[in-house]
Amino acid sequence: MRFTKFIAALFLLTASQAFGQKPVLNLSKGQKITITTTTKASSSAQVMGQDIENKIDASATQVADVTDVKTEGVELNLLNSHILVSVQSMGQEMGYDSDKKDNEGPMAEVFGKYVNAPVNLTVNSEGTIIKKETKISEESAGGPSMGGFQDQLSALGCIKSRILGRDLSAGLTWQDSATTVKGKLTIKDDGNFTVVTIENGMASLTYEGTSITSGVVEQMGQEMEFAGQSKVSTKLVIDLKTGIVLIENTSSTINAAVNAGGMEIPVTGSNTYTMNAKLN
Repeated sequence: MRFTKFIAALFLLTASQAFGQKPVLNLSKGQKITITTTTKASSSAQVMGQDIENKIDASATQVADVTDVKTEGVELNLLNSHILVSVQSMGQEMGYDSDKKDNEGPMAEVFGKYVNAPVNLTVNSEGTIIKKETKISEESAGGPSMGGFQDQLSALGCIKSRILGRDLSAGLTWQDSATTVKGKLTIKDDGNFTVVTIENGMASLTYEGTSITSGVVEQMGQEMEFAGQSKVSTKLVIDLKTGIVLIENTSSTINAAVNAGGMEIPVTGSNTYTMNAKLN
């Protein structure tokens, strides 16, 4: 009898994995998500025969409180509790640490506005943001030169609408595309997700694709045309019960061109991004 029950339980377990599981955003009022991210980006631009190197090393700690759960979605309050940034550009080094009380200068002007500035979000069960309220200006969106770091400061990297609401099973692969407009930039992503494993209530996935960015960026008050293509590789782990991505590691390489005053400047670069989320 016990053996029969064991076989039945084993069948149910394997059957549930074979037929797939559909993660949705499933959070409760009062829960808290602590998110830590790191961004390391480097780029090289050829200007009049010279290579101009730029590097950014940044990290942030965010806290997202679930303030309510309603029929239309989960309401969250997102705060950046700590921001640390180091930038090397044209032989100069600049930094910002939100823990310091005497921050001033251009870096403080850029990043100071994000510290403890609330971002109120309403997210539906499939991870789509249906309402967003913040006083943070997102017009510049950071541009490619910041490796996307500024975008991350007003977003929830642990919720992926491109995965939630889809039946997942080990070995499943699907093509995915998305178009995003950030300020004067248009970003078109296209690639393939693959479910590597599903076990212990967690799904491990990979993503391989390309990202094409075009539009206008602003540097030092001057608008410049930007066109670039990136190869993107991602590994992530999602909690099937809550729909929260607990771990993400993404790397990308970019080849681009910037048109400044009729001069075309070739740009190459790389970017690595990590995200870890903890649900309390």
